[in-house]
Amino acid sequence: MREGTPSDQGPLGQARLLLDEALQLVETDASADHVRAVLRLARRSFDSPRLEPGALIQTGHLLEEEGRFELAAEHYAEVVKLEPHAARGWTNLGEARRKLSQWQLALEAYNRALACEPDYLWALAGRAEALRMLGRLEDCIAPFEAALAKSPDHVFALQGLGAALSELGRYRLALPHWEHALRLRPSSGFASDGLARCHQALASTPDAG
Repeated sequence: MREGTPSDQGPLGQARLLLDEALQLVETDASADHVRAVLRLARRSFDSPRLEPGALIQTGHLLEEEGRFELAAEHYAEVVKLEPHAARGWTNLGEARRKLSQWQLALEAYNRALACEPDYLWALAGRAEALRMLGRLEDCIAPFEAALAKSPDHVFALQGLGAALSELGRYRLALPHWEHALRLRPSSGFASDGLARCHQALASTPDAG
């Protein structure tokens, strides 16, 4: 990345430079029309007198695609300052923190999202996963189930619930969730491994779960 001028310092300045570089790369690629349009929209947002939450979120998503999760989180933190009562900003912040394995910070963001909108699907699933990764296995079951009640084919929630039940030794209950997740996403190594471990546990200990 090029060095910025003094006015380009800080996370937003870094993102501005990143977007400029990305635009230069796609200008010669005729197949990149959608990416070009999104990048231009995001780039214009940095020159606006007031940053728009939607543009900040789009930029955050682009940064996540580049694996720049910390910088994406900083963008989402700006979003929640502008929209403190909107679930989408808090959920995106939680997702970025989750990808950084910052589980307590992720949980706090998901909690804020659900305070704004109690049935927000990705906040329910994300909160459940944060609880699971914090070792609060019993507490994560209900939010996983709530997410699946809203979206029965939500692979992330299916895998999370299968993992939580397996970790609690409830293999028979976990089994259908692993199977469902794998049917929906046959390429999922996480679901494949989880299902194999579940079958192994049930085979070695018939009374397990």
